[in-house]
Amino acid sequence: FFFMKTDKVKYLTKEATTQWSGHVLISPYSLETLTTFQKYKQAQPSEQERMRDELNETMNKMSLRTKEKTSKDDKKGYNVYSADQKVLFLYYLQVRLYKAAKAARLSGVTERTGQQWAKRLKDDPA
Repeated sequence: FFFMKTDKVKYLTKEATTQWSGHVLISPYSLETLTTFQKYKQAQPSEQERMRDELNETMNKMSLRTKEKTSKDDKKGYNVYSADQKVLFLYYLQVRLYKAAKAARLSGVTERTGQQWAKRLKDDPA
């Protein structure tokens, strides 16, 4: 038998239990169960990790879709960027914390345009 205080655990014999009034008696089996449950809970991915994994998967799919479209549309002249490219740029810039030039390259946007977008976002985040 042992008694659990708020921050400390004391192991006691049956004879010493009479001296410790006001403490809760916990069987070792319960603590083992609680320890096992705690280990199980720590091994499970948190909700935030699951959401991050889903976001990364979605962005990878979007990146592949964007690369397919840009390889088909290799035209010279004025660039019109898709909504997917803009979302990818923001994802790389704000979630993955890449520099503007790298985020632009990865999202299929010219580096200079990405730097301009990052500057606008920094000046007016709304």
